[in-house]
Amino acid sequence: MFQMGSELQYLTLRRLPAEDHVLVPERAGFGQVVAPHLGLQGLHDDAEQAIAQANGLTLTDLSGRPRLQDDQLFAPCPVLKTEVFRLENADWRLLRAPATGVLPQRAGSVDALGDLAADIVLLSTPLAARHHGWLRTVLGKLTVPVQILASGTSARGCLEAARRIARGAPHYLDRLDPVALVVLRLGEPVFEDLIPAGAIVPGNREYVSPPIRNMVWGRGMATAQFFLRKGQHEIRRWVTPEVPAPDGEEHLLIQLKQRPAQGWAALTISSASWDYLARNPVRLDWMTLERESRSGDEILASLRQPRPVVPQRVHQPAGMLAWEGMPGREGLGDLLARFDVGRPGDISELADTIRWSPRAQDGSRLRAIGSDGDLPPALDHVALVNLQRAAEALSKYLMEKVARQRGLANNGPLLALTWMYERCPAEVVREIVGAVRCVLENRRHVFLEPVASTTVVMHGAGRVVREPGDLIELIPRVLDWLADASSLNNGLGLLAGIMSRPAATSRILSQLDMDHLAAGLMGILRRLTRQRISGSRLKYALIAMVGLLRVREHDPWALVADRSRWATSFVEILRQETGYLRGAQASRTIESIAEVIMMLEGVGGRPDIFSVLETIEE
Repeated sequence: MFQMGSELQYLTLRRLPAEDHVLVPERAGFGQVVAPHLGLQGLHDDAEQAIAQANGLTLTDLSGRPRLQDDQLFAPCPVLKTEVFRLENADWRLLRAPATGVLPQRAGSVDALGDLAADIVLLSTPLAARHHGWLRTVLGKLTVPVQILASGTSARGCLEAARRIARGAPHYLDRLDPVALVVLRLGEPVFEDLIPAGAIVPGNREYVSPPIRNMVWGRGMATAQFFLRKGQHEIRRWVTPEVPAPDGEEHLLIQLKQRPAQGWAALTISSASWDYLARNPVRLDWMTLERESRSGDEILASLRQPRPVVPQRVHQPAGMLAWEGMPGREGLGDLLARFDVGRPGDISELADTIRWSPRAQDGSRLRAIGSDGDLPPALDHVALVNLQRAAEALSKYLMEKVARQRGLANNGPLLALTWMYERCPAEVVREIVGAVRCVLENRRHVFLEPVASTTVVMHGAGRVVREPGDLIELIPRVLDWLADASSLNNGLGLLAGIMSRPAATSRILSQLDMDHLAAGLMGILRRLTRQRISGSRLKYALIAMVGLLRVREHDPWALVADRSRWATSFVEILRQETGYLRGAQASRTIESIAEVIMMLEGVGGRPDIFSVLETIEE
């Protein structure tokens, strides 16, 4: 029994796993105050009214509370029969205790208790034992057995709790209020549990939530806004105190701790990478939170934003035009039918024809072999067999040269095979990757003997490298090499190919150090801008940089200007670049760069941006 009513609290007895002979109560629900007339305030009011009526007075006549009523309610045996009391008009009066007692004769309603889903009701009350009969009359409508506890029961319970605490055993199990925080999961706002529904913690232990690590504090933000849900429906808005705004996006560490009966959970926001917040974590002050009138669904809907555009990987389709030929030009099908690897002229013709990409009627380019190694659906079986034979013959020719360590006479075999994209035999791809390593380390390789072979090997690697292990190695290594390379074209060509084409690249980027990659590309763009270089090198650099945005397939909000300092820096350098562009093709290049800037700012851009950038040089 409490001041404003009686607290209804369900408890379930549990055995402790570590101490099978010990039972502990578990708070199996959330308490509520019921039956106001059974609260101490109501009983005091009834007693005061009874004393006033017994003495021919009204409540307004009394200047305070008589001590007589407490004696009548709580003393085991009434000591005071009378009390000299000062009235409101300053007169003194001898008050006499009511002959019938101070408790109301009527049995109050207990409808507010409803049907209790319990095996027994334990009632703790400060009322004297002589009033327990009256209590049983009041509670007579309950169908559950009621046991009124003796006055010393609570004290003995506290003593037993102290003994358990002293030996490190829980004295009760508490069910905490669920607390959830709005977080972004794959770019979608959701309520994530910090304290899940039904969380139970021993009374002398602390509940510590799993840390949330995927939230960020945006660049330039002095304060941050969070939404928390306590219980099932109560939602509050938290605006943090101002802090020095970071220069870039900073990852946060959010964790909640709560002890039973603590009242409000302790929620802390810190950071492992942001020194200021690591030294000065932000702590939630629940009492300052604004209560939200909106529902949880309404809040989540207001936080949803269109996701930034994700660039579509390059896929150049295959078509029959190159296979069938045109007036004055032999088709690939006829050439393969007579192909002989022993005739050098056939190799050079094959390399030239397989690279040929005639335009279809709609203006699009169609290659003999698509950039995923796909072939035209209408291609007959004989042509397919001839293609496989030619690839095998060229592979055998190249691998014999490698085995004998004899240099190639020309680049024809490598050109023919690398323009077959993923149909290039795996053993040749491995040697091409080895040749790229030799370029990066300034060593000799059989494939690097002919004139312009470095260009053929590096650009060819951009078309045929597809294994995740090779991508993981080459992307950062080539970027590091370019930092000191005298010529950018070959390395950028390789990067542009492997960043824009293979399906595995987006997953590989999510495993690499994006700060390292962004810093490397930023250095290249600054070098191009400082030297006012455009053309193919600018095109390849832009394709490689936009290739970084493919990581958005796994992290939808990566490299967005208002969250990432690298995206902001890219936008700034690209705007500088457009100020230097001159010439007949400058307007097309500027338009293409504008699309890239929109993608970096997260406000638009074309998903087919790689195709747009390919037109820069034309």
